[in-house]
Amino acid sequence: MSIITELKENKFDVVFDSQRVFKILMNTFAFPGRLHKLPELQLSSIDQKYIYAIISLLTLLDLETSFNVVGDNIEEIIKYFEINTGAQYKDIKDVDYCLSINKILGDNFILLNKGRLEEPDKSTTLFYFVESISKIETNDLSIILNGPGIKDQETLSINGLSKSEIEEWIGDRANYPLGIDIFLIDKDANITGLPRSIKISMKG
Repeated sequence: MSIITELKENKFDVVFDSQRVFKILMNTFAFPGRLHKLPELQLSSIDQKYIYAIISLLTLLDLETSFNVVGDNIEEIIKYFEINTGAQYKDIKDVDYCLSINKILGDNFILLNKGRLEEPDKSTTLFYFVESISKIETNDLSIILNGPGIKDQETLSINGLSKSEIEEWIGDRANYPLGIDIFLIDKDANITGLPRSIKISMKG
C-alpha cells in the first residue's frame, strides 16, 4: 500500500465539515478569548491526538496556500496535509499557516511572516495545539486579553505553553497592524482566537 493511499482522508467532508469548522474559526476571532467547541469528528488516516488542530488546517489549506509544522515526529502530519489539501510545505518564514505542537516556537516565532504595512493581513496565521485551555483560574499560565470584540477583559488559563512564548506574543503586538493571528486548540476540542489587534498581558 502506498503512503498516498495510507494517508488519504475519507471521513472529512470537504464541504459540510469544512463549513462547520470555518464558521467556528471565524466566531473565535469575532469574540477573542471566548472558548468555542470544534465538532466531534473522526479522521481515517492520521494520529487522533491532534485531530482538532488537524481539522482546522484541513478547512483552511488548499492548492493556493502554504504551511509549516513545528514539533517532534511531524513527518506524517506534513505528508497528510500535502496529500489531502494540495497545499505546499514551505520554510516557516514564507507560510500562510503554521501549526505548532511544541510548548515553544522560540526563534521560529521571530521568523514568521508578520505582514507588510501595505498588506498586514498577509501575515502568517499560527495554530498552537496545547494540553488545555480554561476560563477557570488554575495554577497554569494565565493571560489577560483586552481589545476589539472584548467587553472589559477576558482571562485564559493555558496548560502546554511556556512563559517565554507568551512574551513573544506580547512583543509582537507592539507592531500592530503587523503581527501574527493566533488560534489555541486543546485535546478536548476547545478553541479560542487571539487576533493581532488584541492586547495580551500575563497575569501575576
